Amino acid sequence: EPSLRKYVKRQNHTTSRQIPRKENKARIIGGPKAVLSLAVDLLAMARDERTVTRRMTRLNHALALAFTMLVPLRVQDTVLNFGTNIVWSDEEYWIDTRTQKTQAPVYGPLPHFLAPFIDAILLQGRAPSLIDDLRTEAEETRRLLFLKGNGKPPMRNFVSHVWRAHFNTGTHIARTRVHDALGKKGINGVAEALALCAQRDPRTALYYQTRGLADARRVQALDTLAAEFSENEMEEFFPDLDA
Repeated sequence: EPSLRKYVKRQNHTTSRQIPRKENKARIIGGPKAVLSLAVDLLAMARDERTVTRRMTRLNHALALAFTMLVPLRVQDTVLNFGTNIVWSDEEYWIDTRTQKTQAPVYGPLPHFLAPFIDAILLQGRAPSLIDDLRTEAEETRRLLFLKGNGKPPMRNFVSHVWRAHFNTGTHIARTRVHDALGKKGINGVAEALALCAQRDPRTALYYQTRGLADARRVQALDTLAAEFSENEMEEFFPDLDA
């Protein structure tokens, strides 16, 4: 019995230390609006880069932040291919994949917010008029969603690396903030936040007109996967939390 009391006391002490640390990391991120605003800024800055390497670094970072903020995938599930997992159909991108851990399906139209980011990694600074051909080529060749400027794939935990580079934390906290935002702000609040982020760049704002509400519903639909996770499952599914 004394040993059991010591164990319970130690567990309570550990939990009390973990919760503030998570809350502190969440505060540092600043919520979905801060992350998506940074993603839009990186997308805009990529246009001014003179080398393909630096341009693709900006574009990949922008997409990694926006994608994992809006789509409930753990790091291991972000190795996606055009043509099999990412497909262009009826003027929008769709996702079709399964989580490695539970084989849970993640299927449906991606938020419109992500389209300019995905288009940008295909264009790599080339004329927008080429996008249809580049989408077709990407699907036919099963191009990876994330590729470096030299055409090689990045490290497998690339998405986690991006989050740590900009926010010093992993994607678990990001998913938590999106879920919280949906619960507290509701569909209209999330739609407004997405629209405000898009307006940070004129090109993104022009594309995103009138799409905020539809995207908020898509984010909510995709977020149902994460909403089913318990706290323990979230930590297991997102091992980059405190690694």
